[in-house]
Parts: sequence; C-alpha cells; structure tokens
Amino acid sequence: MQGPGWRILYREERDRLLVSRLRWASGLATVGAMFLAVQITLSKGDDEAFRLIFALDYVVVSVATLFASWVTSLRRREVALTLGFDVALLAVMAMSFHATRTDLAAAPSSLVATMLGTTLLFSWGAWPRAPPPRSSPTSPCS
Repeated sequence: MQGPGWRILYREERDRLLVSRLRWASGLATVGAMFLAVQITLSKGDDEAFRLIFALDYVVVSVATLFASWVTSLRRREVALTLGFDVALLAVMAMSFHATRTDLAAAPSSLVATMLGTTLLFSWGAWPRAPPPRSSPTSPCS
C-alpha cells in the first residue's frame, strides 16, 4: 500500500505554514495599527479623527483576518484568505495615502515594504514564486 504522494504532503505543510504565518501577520498588523492610533493621538494634528479612521480600518482588516483563519470552512482556502488579507491591507494603505496627501511621498516605499514583506513571510509555494517560463521559438523567424 502506497502512502500519499509528495505533492499532497507538500500542500498540507504549505497550508499549515501559511495559516500560521497569516495569524502572526494579522496579529502584528493589529499591534502596529494600535501603535499608529497612539501616534496619531499624540501628534494632535488637524486631521486626527480622519487619520484614526484609517488606523481603525487596519485593525478591522487584521482582526477579521485573524478570526477568519480560525473558521473551519475557510481552512481549505488558505491561499485565498492570505491574498485577501494582503489586498485588503494594500487597499487601506492606498486609500489612506490618497486621502492624506501630506504622506504621499511615503506611498511607494510603503507599498514595496508590504509586498516584499508578504512575499518573504508567506509560504506561497514554488509555483507562485517562480518566474514565468521563457518561450523559445521552435523555428527561426523569417
């Protein structure tokens, strides 16, 4: 009798790692958003209430993702849940930078840091990380 193939074992391990890291990321994002709220409150800017809304948005996205990662019906959709978390964070970030034009210069570096961080943190698997195969012509062009 033959056991499960290596691909099945690989997917199971990848999914376990993905959920574990997603929970860490959403927990750390919640803590980071709370620090952001404290910073906004202490800075006493003119748009304090407006900026607090975006800090709250980060908390809502992170806590919702954390709770969703424990829902049994979503446990087989680890990649989709992680991508949803990533896209939701980027959407809140984009709305925040668009609404508060004073911080617009920091937008590119924040986007790069978020994308690089999620690429390194989450175990997407070999295929999503691999570059697309180069096409090689089978016959010379005339």
